[in-house]
Amino acid sequence: PCADLPAQSLGTVVASWSRAPLEPGAEPSTDGGAEGSGTEPAAALAPERSARLASPAAAALPLPPREALPFAPPASSTEAALPAVAVEPVEFDLALTVPSEGRLGALLQLQLSITNRTDALHTFRLSFSENEAFLFSGFKLQQFQLPPGFGHTAKFNLVPILSGPAQLPPLRLLCTSTNAELLDPKARRLVFVAPGGVQRNA
Repeated sequence: PCADLPAQSLGTVVASWSRAPLEPGAEPSTDGGAEGSGTEPAAALAPERSARLASPAAAALPLPPREALPFAPPASSTEAALPAVAVEPVEFDLALTVPSEGRLGALLQLQLSITNRTDALHTFRLSFSENEAFLFSGFKLQQFQLPPGFGHTAKFNLVPILSGPAQLPPLRLLCTSTNAELLDPKARRLVFVAPGGVQRNA
């Protein structure tokens, strides 16, 4: 039995079939079928009928096109409520430019830019520490204020004194108005330093 479902067009269906070979000692089927009358072997079929059954094109069933159907196929839809998403505006825009490679004894420059996107005046403290892999030139501590919509850019000059992978000195940016750290002081920033006199190909 078939469920009472609306008919749908499947296009052109091509069907082909063949009789399975009999096993040794097995008797031919006597239940009748599409190829014979029961006990009649397949070889006894009329030549034109055998050719018609062996051709897949002869079994093509033309079906009406999908556009000619008087009904539309059923559509399935699922609706689910999503949790509310709180979108908060960004208070400060930060852009940290860090070199990925350098050369022993050659100057490297690190740059930090910050923009105040809030409606209030904020005060910041920027500190830079040295380590054993670089010589530092510039101010290690800077304090400045940013009105709404204003920005500030700080540059630091570094000279590598050790070759190989080297960790850049830690950089900290604190907003003293909100007591919030804007840069992760534990973040590791590495730069590859080539030996002196060796230039890396771009």
